[in-house]
Amino acid sequence: MDHEIIGPSRTAATRSRRVTVEVVKSSRSRWPGRTVHVECETLDQVHQSLEAGADALLLDNMTPAQVSACVDEVRAHAARHGVRPLVEASGGITLAVVAEYAATGVECISSGVLTNAAPALDVDLDLPKAEIPCC
Repeated sequence: MDHEIIGPSRTAATRSRRVTVEVVKSSRSRWPGRTVHVECETLDQVHQSLEAGADALLLDNMTPAQVSACVDEVRAHAARHGVRPLVEASGGITLAVVAEYAATGVECISSGVLTNAAPALDVDLDLPKAEIPCC
């Protein structure tokens, strides 16, 4: 595994800056060299993750306007500190709105539109029993 993803379950529902910093620090200590992604659902969580030094931010279930505000904050942080994490938008993104998310300045967009719409395929591999002569 090359990445460590820190989601809400790792940092509690009401995540504090101290908890986020500790979890990112712990991840770096346990898995040196791995990219640390932090899932964010609010602008405040983006601030916390930037302060903690996350390598990547996963902006989950936000509107394009919210994502744009987060990207602006990431850019401002990068201007002050010289480090910019990768920013990804995810959650509820359909083909109808993907261009709006792309215009926000994120580097990556994740959408389940392909897998959510795909029908299930039941595949069986039934082989006849081979008759092998005994020695």
